[in-house]
Amino acid sequence: MSKLLIDRSKWLCGHELNRSKDKDSMLLNHNGEMCCLGFLGKQCEFQEESLLACYTPDGTGIDRWPEGVINLEAFKDTPWTAVAVRVNDSRSLSDSDRESILIDHFKAIGYSIIFTGNYQDNKYNGLVTI
Repeated sequence: MSKLLIDRSKWLCGHELNRSKDKDSMLLNHNGEMCCLGFLGKQCEFQEESLLACYTPDGTGIDRWPEGVINLEAFKDTPWTAVAVRVNDSRSLSDSDRESILIDHFKAIGYSIIFTGNYQDNKYNGLVTI
């Protein structure tokens, strides 16, 4: 299983979306913040320009995403991707619940998520920081 590091201080998720109502979740924004799939794209060594201001993997034009992320025949996001987006962006999940769900979810495509660092506002409600 491949490891996927997600730095909480750069993670654009429901936690951050609640703090700033003018933020949209995307793979990579102009502030260097990323959703969980943005971290995956960066780890796959995709160019930042390809990830910038895209909301989902199918918007990047990249066909080298890990299996299960993109339906290559239709070049559309898969149901797996839709769940990852929904969990990442949920404003109602606690930080620890979001992390736990994503850890389990990413196992289906062969990735073990490791969360590092602290959230930008230094509030964290549950898991141990590595």
